[in-house]
Amino acid sequence: MDTTASEPGQAFLARTRAFLRAHWRAGEVGLTSTAAVRHWEQSLLAEGWTVPGWPPEYGGPGWSLAQRYEWNRETRAAGAPAFNPAGTQFVGPLLMRLPDVPVQELDAIRTGDQRWSHGLTGAGSLHIERDGDNVRLNGSAPWVEGVPDPDRLLLLAQELDGGESLVVAGAGLAGVALEPIAGMDGGVVRVTCRDCPAKVLAWPGPAREVLSDLLCVAPPEYFPAGDLSAHLERLRVLAYRLEDGEGGVLGDDESIAADLASAGVALAALLALEARAHDAIERGAEVQSLISMLFVKSAELAGTLGWLQHTVAGHLGLPPVPREGDNQPGVVPDYALPVIQGMLRGRPWTDTAARLAHDKLVETFEDSVGIRRTATADEQGGCRSMRRKEN
Repeated sequence: MDTTASEPGQAFLARTRAFLRAHWRAGEVGLTSTAAVRHWEQSLLAEGWTVPGWPPEYGGPGWSLAQRYEWNRETRAAGAPAFNPAGTQFVGPLLMRLPDVPVQELDAIRTGDQRWSHGLTGAGSLHIERDGDNVRLNGSAPWVEGVPDPDRLLLLAQELDGGESLVVAGAGLAGVALEPIAGMDGGVVRVTCRDCPAKVLAWPGPAREVLSDLLCVAPPEYFPAGDLSAHLERLRVLAYRLEDGEGGVLGDDESIAADLASAGVALAALLALEARAHDAIERGAEVQSLISMLFVKSAELAGTLGWLQHTVAGHLGLPPVPREGDNQPGVVPDYALPVIQGMLRGRPWTDTAARLAHDKLVETFEDSVGIRRTATADEQGGCRSMRRKEN
């Protein structure tokens, strides 16, 4: 599936790249990362491109699968963030499958007026209580993911007869508490409801059908290669920017060069597999085995790149988005480079030096979020246990 093989495909690719050059302004001098994202999202909305995978009747651009593939690949390579991803990529497609489609909610997701998180696990601890036409929720949803400050929560809640209904609740309502889960980014929380009002979107029977269709029947539009390609390219750039303490750069190291080349071969194979899978989706052919293989191969490459990331910059201690609104690349953002380079102080790039750089980055991050490190017997090997500061 190569959209560049035809003139329409070439035109779409050129238009996508021109749009990115004009509107994704990350790194521009004098422009904060938060402002860059705001400008990007406003530009997407003005162009009608906030929901590339949605059909036209719900505000989508009507792109083909091949065009959506190219869009994902180009935007991920440029580091441009997806628009309201939990809402546009999961909640919206699920709402479209309901017997009574909530058009108003879909429009609010498309424009960014509503940011959604979803929790579809652990429904047994979240219960529905009815009082006439009113529905209230009590209990907790242990794993809700999406955005740090959602406007709406899409949840599975248990009925008295044991069935599970799809419900929506306002995240800012009285009786709703969001607790960040330790070790995860701010978009994953535990939600506790105490007598909070909710709206039922689908009762147990329809809810099961909707979830089954979305998660098990409809072939997923899974585009892992775009993110992984951007990850590898960032590592290649870093390998030739970081000096090794002896006048050379890390990319000259034979081991690192071989690992980068091997990852490049694996990425090329993944791109081919991804194209085969989406070509099969377009033709209506059996695709589940290809999608399963795509999941496995992308996970393998992600693990390889994670290890390379540690080797190149000792960066496992920082979260993907270290500061709110920051859109530096998740792979060793630029502001980490002086810390890494400073830790070497002219020493050769060795495992010990890499660990020192890594520990310094961890310490910087922990200080910013209030985590105190406690040395353990494993400290000699660079391992540390962590505990939060007591109030």
